[in-house]
Amino acid sequence: MPNPKPNPRSLSSHRLAHRIKGTLRPLVLRPLALTGSQSAARTGARVYVIALLSGLPADLVLAQQKLPPTLLEQVQACILAQSRGDSPPLPGFTQKPENAVTGDSAKRTVMPTQVMPTQEVAERCIFSVVMLHPNGSVRPDAGDRLAQLMRQTGAKMPRPQGQGQTTLSFQTQPGQKLYRVPVTIQKQQFSFLLDTGASNTVIDHQIARQLKLVGQPAPPDLLGYVAVGQEPKLQSPILYTLPPLTLGQTRVSQLRGLGLSTQQPPFSSDGILGLDFLSQFDLVIRPQQKSLSLLRPSAPVARGIPLKGSLGVMTTSAIAINGRGSYTFLLDTGAAITTLSRPLSQRLGLKLKPQDGVQVMGLGGRIEARWSRLDSLALQTHRLTNHDVLVADSQVFQTLGVDGVIGQDVLSQFDQHWRFGAPGALGVPDHGSLELVPVRQDVKL
Repeated sequence: MPNPKPNPRSLSSHRLAHRIKGTLRPLVLRPLALTGSQSAARTGARVYVIALLSGLPADLVLAQQKLPPTLLEQVQACILAQSRGDSPPLPGFTQKPENAVTGDSAKRTVMPTQVMPTQEVAERCIFSVVMLHPNGSVRPDAGDRLAQLMRQTGAKMPRPQGQGQTTLSFQTQPGQKLYRVPVTIQKQQFSFLLDTGASNTVIDHQIARQLKLVGQPAPPDLLGYVAVGQEPKLQSPILYTLPPLTLGQTRVSQLRGLGLSTQQPPFSSDGILGLDFLSQFDLVIRPQQKSLSLLRPSAPVARGIPLKGSLGVMTTSAIAINGRGSYTFLLDTGAAITTLSRPLSQRLGLKLKPQDGVQVMGLGGRIEARWSRLDSLALQTHRLTNHDVLVADSQVFQTLGVDGVIGQDVLSQFDQHWRFGAPGALGVPDHGSLELVPVRQDVKL
């Protein structure tokens, strides 16, 4: 929590956490010359699913196909229908893709080259069919289904490659406890926020243009599921394969990043360094010394708080509130204030403070939140008392299957040693551990 406490009426600089999921992969899709039969159209749809997941050129994937199992067939059927423009908007999306074919082309039984699936159609179908219920809500087994689709297609996620070790100083975001670090790209230095709650690294649109990066647009509707805010269409997300990023003496290549606007408040940064970069190392943070170390990776330890991967970020169920629990929370150095979901606050019977609500800013726009106070908040054996938190509704909570977000108001009270397990089927760690050491005497064990 900021010190001194900000005016709750002007809390627009505090965001929960932006979620950039690993389901979005940049890819340049080239039209395939498949015409003459519905079978060719189905093959084209399957090719685009695999190419989108793997990052491989679509024409290379075409020569490596096998018969599609059921889940893949569902995605294929969705891509065909959405590409022809003869089906309603998908669950979770407010309108059809702008490049869906309509009119006379929709009546054809054969999909000509110009009606082949596009990146936007493929992204929408994979997200909607694999990860959403028909009513648009996120499936609790979304991550498992995405891994299943990966196995069915035989596609493999490109994995970042990290090397080196480093220890350096970080700066804090003015008026907050968010950390800024110097990141070098193509021999140019930029200021990035350090964010364990972001699965993918984010780069500002202006910086991407400056670096002459080439990417592919992503559907803004997807941002409503993976980023805090109720106005995702205010952003224009673009998917990139990023050049190597350097932080101190460490370097990570083959990162899949997302282009968004990050230079405006409350972010005011050139980008956001996500867990795709940080999980290549052991991450050690010492808040009082303003010191950050990236060390050679080691195995998670039993004495630490157990972490579980959820769509590219780390959650834990070792959270107790007011003596009750355990509850599942995202651990997020990119969130200023710890925030509980409204359903959890109702189950706990929390009283919301009578003062006016506050606005929380995320990459997807604004949401409304209210203050409340917890008698106690425990992370495994570490316990805080009389702690103020925010209560809010966010689609991100449902997407990740969490009850809330542990932010910097809590994490900055501890020295932290993050360890990450080996990447799973989606190319991101599926488990890890976090050791905490209080930096103040009044934090109880």
